[in-house]
Amino acid sequence: MFSKSKLKNIIGKKTGSLRLFISISFIALMTITISVIMYIIFTNWKISIDNSITKMEDSANQDVFNEIQTLFNVPLYNNQINHSLIQNKIVDIHNKEQIDAFFAGVIKSTSDEIYSFSYGTESGEYYGARKNEKDEIELYRSNAETNGHSMYYSINDNLTEGSFIKDYGKFDPRTRDWYIGAKEKGIPVFSTIYKHFIKDDLTLSAAYPIYNKDGNLQGVMGTHIILSKLNESLKEIADNNLGTTYIIEKKSGYLVANSIGKPNFETLSNGNIKRTLIEDFDDKSISEAYGNYKNTSQNNFISKAENEKYHIKIFEYENEGLDWLIITSIPESMFTKEINKNISTSIFLAIIALILAILIHIKSTEIILKPINNLISTTDEFSKGDLSQRAKVFKDNEIGKLSNAFNNMADELHSLINNL
Repeated sequence: MFSKSKLKNIIGKKTGSLRLFISISFIALMTITISVIMYIIFTNWKISIDNSITKMEDSANQDVFNEIQTLFNVPLYNNQINHSLIQNKIVDIHNKEQIDAFFAGVIKSTSDEIYSFSYGTESGEYYGARKNEKDEIELYRSNAETNGHSMYYSINDNLTEGSFIKDYGKFDPRTRDWYIGAKEKGIPVFSTIYKHFIKDDLTLSAAYPIYNKDGNLQGVMGTHIILSKLNESLKEIADNNLGTTYIIEKKSGYLVANSIGKPNFETLSNGNIKRTLIEDFDDKSISEAYGNYKNTSQNNFISKAENEKYHIKIFEYENEGLDWLIITSIPESMFTKEINKNISTSIFLAIIALILAILIHIKSTEIILKPINNLISTTDEFSKGDLSQRAKVFKDNEIGKLSNAFNNMADELHSLINNL
């Protein structure tokens, strides 16, 4: 038989252990649940961010590629459709009115991308037309008649030579990069980038070598475009994709165009130009990505600078002698800014949910421990001498069995005491 105090201690210990077990189980369950939920949420957010940035990088690079293709197809096509006119002598370069009308007519009918169209011969003659700063068409020539000087003229309504404008001095097309490149390779090529001899802009020329029936080089046709329009296009593309875009020469690292308005070159005091190197860029994330690409050929790169993470993608572009890299940089904060707000909201809601769960836990614990508390109260009254006290059996579980055991013991004690 149990003494009253021993029975009370046993029941108290069981009750304390049960309370501790329930509390620990609840805390562990809530911790695991919240951790799993937050892990799923953060993982999905991270995947969503990476996917969004990847799509925007691909979209930006594709847009830049399409823009370059559109821009450069214009001079290539212009050479393709016009070279045969000179090659087959349909246009006679020694017929002044005919050659003037030919070049002026081409410039007048072509798109804004082309600012100049010309033809240089192996004897050093040079003929062509251009659009000046006021978008007016001017003719130019350099031959024996001009003593090798580059003379510019306005045009009349019938596209023939008008008044004299300016003498730009000696000019020999055979010394120009676009002429030399086409002559050396013997096929249509793009020239290396050079500064326009008048405009404060970088220039790119599509050159087309023209041969006679004997296979001898007669001269080189050139369609010339300036690259400032490419800068404007890059800015529009970059703004649409929330990032920055750069085009650089693959081997040299020289800047070709960019979306942030940074000068692609500077003019020195002696009149020469100094091209901007990507390694000298203020944006170190871009120079790091380019350096990593040269060492590993890795197209994707993540750079950290000033508490910002940049996702950088490099795309190769090759066309008729051009070997460029398109670099797109997108800051992660453009996407995480809104997500950080969502994280704060999620944490606040998680705290609210935890408080509600604790309140529910307290209420549930009261319900679960009600039979135990009843048993403790009955035991306490019984130990004080009220032998009529009996525990209430709520359910047929472990606590119910313990209550029945107490009641049986109480009946036995009550009977024994009455018999005594």
